[in-house]
Amino acid sequence: MSAAYDIGYVFFAPMICDFVLWFREQVEEFRLENILFCARDGYLVKQLYDELCNSISSVYFLTSRTAAIRACMENEEDIRYVGEMKFSGSLTGQLEKRFGIRVDETDERAQLLDYKSANRKSSRNL
Repeated sequence: MSAAYDIGYVFFAPMICDFVLWFREQVEEFRLENILFCARDGYLVKQLYDELCNSISSVYFLTSRTAAIRACMENEEDIRYVGEMKFSGSLTGQLEKRFGIRVDETDERAQLLDYKSANRKSSRNL
């Protein structure tokens, strides 16, 4: 046995099982008829869910996190939450990737956006 296997067996497997059992209770409580498990993160959870709870249809849904995040935003608080998530790149890149907003780099407003981002980073280093 390897250390990674032991850690998975002792720590992660019980947590994932507990989550799936809790999730099954939520599905029953809210009388859900279909369950979508998102790509990558939902793969193993779906496998275990199907093993334990085969009475309700579930689908492994091939989607991106970016698409899911965009679809779930409903108000300013959601936009603020998404904007505060870590992103490696420029603010204009973040606007395009996360919100689908393209900013013309030659537009002076784009330069202002990048200035705000750079200013925020330099003030954290003080």
